[in-house]
Amino acid sequence: MSPEDDPVERWGRRIGRGLGLAAVVVLAYLLGQQLRLW
Repeated sequence: MSPEDDPVERWGRRIGRGLGLAAVVVLAYLLGQQLRLW
């Protein structure tokens, strides 16, 4: 079984990408608050 087929690897990658996206959104929001953009 290759690493790409491993369900744990796939879910881990999905969770990691989701958390990364959420972190970018939160940081962008906080930066906007700091710069008084919104």
